[in-house]
Amino acid sequence: MFSSICCTCCSAIVDSAIVAAGDKANLSDIRAAAKGCQLCVVLLHALKRCRDDDDPSVQIVRTMSALKIGGTGPRTLRLCSDMEYSADTGNGIQISFPVLPEAEGPARFALLRAWLRWCDESHECNKYYVESKIALPTRLLHVGDPDDPHYDSDALHKKQFCTTQDNVGQRMGGFSISDLPKTFQDAIKVTRELRVPYLWIDSLCIIQYGDDGKDWEHESRCMEEVFSSAYCTIAATSAVDSNAGFLARNGSSEYVHVQDASRRQFYICADIDDYGNDVEKAQLNTRAWVMQERVLARRTIHFSANQTYFECGKGVYCETLTRMKR
Repeated sequence: MFSSICCTCCSAIVDSAIVAAGDKANLSDIRAAAKGCQLCVVLLHALKRCRDDDDPSVQIVRTMSALKIGGTGPRTLRLCSDMEYSADTGNGIQISFPVLPEAEGPARFALLRAWLRWCDESHECNKYYVESKIALPTRLLHVGDPDDPHYDSDALHKKQFCTTQDNVGQRMGGFSISDLPKTFQDAIKVTRELRVPYLWIDSLCIIQYGDDGKDWEHESRCMEEVFSSAYCTIAATSAVDSNAGFLARNGSSEYVHVQDASRRQFYICADIDDYGNDVEKAQLNTRAWVMQERVLARRTIHFSANQTYFECGKGVYCETLTRMKR
């Protein structure tokens, strides 16, 4: 949506890079303005998300790209510019996505590859991987390439799929991807999109039962070397089980396209950068063995329910293109 002219209730936060905590608006005025101002609609929705009181006064604080409702707490809205308008902003607004790329679209996977390439070329995270002898587990999945005719991204199967002493020989001979639960299918799709030929999934690559735990005992001794030398770790953070998948996201964020008094154009949208709740407090990261894997991994791509986060030794990077402070 595009709002070429903002009303008196919201024009200050568009025209000024800094809006002080002392400036206040009236809630009834914002409600009235929302009938003809799309930005005020976005402000009202933000107020509903972050306030549960009936205080008629509204305090909106802007610092460059961040908008807060009230003087403290996390930002609830953000200002951003895409590449088309970046040269015209000149007021501290960061380049970012107002709407995330399609969940399984090429832009999303291009960003993941760019993160890894940038880390490879600019960081020390990949130094061990390049200079050391890589530790490999006994078994890996060879996932081929994205044009593999056996790949069926629409197949869903409500079943447990693991390797046992009885079927390990059959597994080594190969199997159809459509036989796998959705979370495993998504992991294979991501691996292929990253142009990586091999993937390790514990329940497929380690014999789960039928051998008195001997294979698990042997493989578990190697996990420190395996995870620390892996090219990248995929975290299915949003998946509640192996059948849920993790590429789908919650609904797209609300945004409005505006221009300031100097006719510089940008976007104002809901702030969805919440690494603490999306990743740190996710159910997956309450498990001790997952914490071990995160500590050992050099780079992790977290697929949360709201967006994707890339974590490496230099920090956390959001799919919105924001870099989180450590």
